[in-house]
Amino acid sequence: MGIKNEKGLNLRNIGKRLWRDLKGYKWALPAFLVYDVMVTTLFGAFCPLVILAGLPCPGCGMTRALYCVAVGRFADAFSYNPSIYLWILAGIYAAWHRYVRGRRPPGFPLILGGIGGVMILYHFYRMAVLFPGSPPLILKEDSILGSLFSSYNKLLRKIWDIRS
Repeated sequence: MGIKNEKGLNLRNIGKRLWRDLKGYKWALPAFLVYDVMVTTLFGAFCPLVILAGLPCPGCGMTRALYCVAVGRFADAFSYNPSIYLWILAGIYAAWHRYVRGRRPPGFPLILGGIGGVMILYHFYRMAVLFPGSPPLILKEDSILGSLFSSYNKLLRKIWDIRS
C-alpha cells in the first residue's frame, strides 16, 4: 500500500509512474540538446521548416512562449504563440490522468488534433496579416531553398510584398 496524503492521492504510485517515464525517455533530452546545438550552429535556426524554407511554421514562437509563461510574462507568451496555453492545459490534463489516476487520458488524440487544427488556422491568419513582422514571423533568406534557388527568395518577397 502506498503513502497517501490528506487528499487521498497515492504519492508512491505517482512517483513510480513518473520515475518509470523519466527512465523510459532518458535519451530524449540529450538527443534534443544535440539536435539543438547542431542545427543552430550549422543553420542559425532550430525549426526544420525555417531551415529548409525560411518561413515560420505553426509552432514558431512556441519555445519563446513557454519561456515567457515560465517567467510570468503571460502577455508576451500570447504574442509569440497563443496556442501555448492550449498545450499547457493539455499537458496538465494528460499528467493528471497518467500520474494521478494511472490511466490514459480519455480523448487525448482528439484533443491534440484539435489543438493542431487551431494552430494551423492561426498560422494562416498570422501569415496573411502579421508576416513578416517581428520574430518569430520573419523571412530567413539564407534557408536551404533560398541558397539553392535565387528565384525562391524573390518569389517569397513578391508574395508578401517584402522590400529588399
